Amino acid sequence: MWLTTQKDGYVWLVDQHDDYRIMSVLKTPMLMGNETVSWPHSLCEAANGTIVVNLQGWTELNDMSKPVSNFSSAYAAWHVDPDAYDPDMYAHGGVLYEALPKPVNCAADGDGHVIVGQDASPSVLRISPDGTARQISVELHTTGPGVVAAPDGSVWIASIGSRNASLPETSGFAARFRRGSDVPELVRLGAPLANSRRIIHFAFRESPPTMYVLTSSLFHVPAVEEVLVFAFNEAWDSPDWVDTWPIGGYGDAHRIAYAPHDQSGRDSVILTEYGSDRLVQLSPDPPTFPTIPYMMPVSSEIWEMYLDMYSRMNVSGAVPDENITQDAGRPGIV
Repeated sequence: MWLTTQKDGYVWLVDQHDDYRIMSVLKTPMLMGNETVSWPHSLCEAANGTIVVNLQGWTELNDMSKPVSNFSSAYAAWHVDPDAYDPDMYAHGGVLYEALPKPVNCAADGDGHVIVGQDASPSVLRISPDGTARQISVELHTTGPGVVAAPDGSVWIASIGSRNASLPETSGFAARFRRGSDVPELVRLGAPLANSRRIIHFAFRESPPTMYVLTSSLFHVPAVEEVLVFAFNEAWDSPDWVDTWPIGGYGDAHRIAYAPHDQSGRDSVILTEYGSDRLVQLSPDPPTFPTIPYMMPVSSEIWEMYLDMYSRMNVSGAVPDENITQDAGRPGIV
């Protein structure tokens, strides 16, 4: 399992099957000439065991007067093979692709093309398996923060409140890149969406083909916090709205993930809340959702895992000791 430590500038590979042992630690390359942290916001897996890490630099805290190399900003996507990582090389043995503000999330389609959402720009950065990259315009005001791969190999992109003059505000549009395609397809999610809904993230269930759409008040306080449920046919064509799950007492919903087979044997979705340690678990099995969702705090085991990993990191952000950085055989990455 890959993790980013945004404020420290590291990427961790953690073996969740072996007492959360850290297998590798990669230091992300600098994007500002006089800074030490590149602010890795998130990452995704690409082809052949490589990863793409979205770097946002210190642009929110410092001016842009000292960009590195020929980059016009401190936004980039870092594509690296962990086995070829070398902190003494340019880009630490990987490739830096300049991005537009702000590369937030990414996902790879079924053919290995990585789509990087930029949630302050109306385009995505598409990185092909051959290493070429280009910006592709999308008819949405922003392309994020949600960028999620579906089981059919397509990549879906949220826009939390489109301000495109040709589209009604927050009208329920998302963008989809079909597997292997570089042409974005606008998809209207046909739920009863109005200005009170702001789509922020997605999760998918392979069987039966289902999409869970998370709406949030994170950037618009009056917005409704809900999970909208859509059903697909086996070809994953047009989604049909089938249900709405309200999230009472929750605020600033941020991410949603599908979790098959919890301790009770049911499938569920897990929601995170921005800026807190609260989680909500909803069970879509049965899909009628007859009960109020319950709040559950992050378990003490998760906090202990984080504190244990963090304690091994130098306060100054220096490279951790060799016992941590040593790669003892990379596990299957989830």
